[in-house]
Amino acid sequence: MKEVLISIIIPVYNVESKINKLLDSFYRIKNKNIEIIFVDNNSIDDSLNIIKKYSNKDKRVKIYKEKKKGANYARFLGYTKSNGKYIYFVDSDDYIENIDNVINIIIKKEPDILIGNYNELDSNYKFIKLMNGFGNNSILLYKPCLWNKIFKKELINKEDFIFTEIGEDMYLTLPVILKTNNIVYFDKPIYNYVKNCDGVSSKTNYEILHNSLNTLKLLKKKFEKENTYKKNKEEIDYVLLTHALYRGFKGILLDRTEKNKIRNEVMSFLKSIDYKNNKYYKKSIVYKLVNVLINSKFLYNLLISKFLVNLLFNNKFFNKILKKIDK
Repeated sequence: MKEVLISIIIPVYNVESKINKLLDSFYRIKNKNIEIIFVDNNSIDDSLNIIKKYSNKDKRVKIYKEKKKGANYARFLGYTKSNGKYIYFVDSDDYIENIDNVINIIIKKEPDILIGNYNELDSNYKFIKLMNGFGNNSILLYKPCLWNKIFKKELINKEDFIFTEIGEDMYLTLPVILKTNNIVYFDKPIYNYVKNCDGVSSKTNYEILHNSLNTLKLLKKKFEKENTYKKNKEEIDYVLLTHALYRGFKGILLDRTEKNKIRNEVMSFLKSIDYKNNKYYKKSIVYKLVNVLINSKFLYNLLISKFLVNLLFNNKFFNKILKKIDK
């Protein structure tokens, strides 16, 4: 049986209280033909020392340091140092499972991409629900995260890394998915995603929303450059549209000056998409309502709108619904 080396790449930043869960999950991987690449990204706690101690008992571990701040700088350094035929990007505050089974499937089927399910956990590691990774090649059905996907390294190049805090996963995963039809779906969880309410993606300020929209612009250009846009126009436009509308909806929470800057940026971006004729948009009542709200400056600036949106994001039940529309 042919052996396949997987490079598991983990950016590390101030996770001394969480990283042992991940280290334990690595220790349970029996397959020796992997490398585990940690890239410390300017941690000021004891994270690096914990990893160094772990490396003494696991010879598969390699440790590097990246001075530039940001998870994707660390991922990129790990990518350049990796020797694996396959690449698996993992976050340091989560943990993995079933990797030995995954390796066996990769050896047998040699996919370009393997996509697995994942468990969603709360901050106390309590199970919330099992999330389906989807086994359909439609770009609409894939959550654009990195950590439930294992990529053949040759599909990824340095241009796939964008150095921003927002949209890094999407910028890499979605274009790579459209490069191939050789995708294998593993119908078991390979990852445990621990929800972090203090993470960058959960915050709302002008800079984060602005950067999100810039990432969408760059992503659209990337699809066009790689000649995948025309063939998948309906799906790509809808993905870009939903992300833009969601950011515009969140922008209602900002102060009046910043919220209108975001509103104008969203409306400008929407002009680059033929969304009114999009077959997916036509079926979506929710996104149509959000679009009406953003297009009406009067409604967008009403205090009652800000009150209601704030209520939605802070109510557990409604927040779950909002997370679902943030595709």
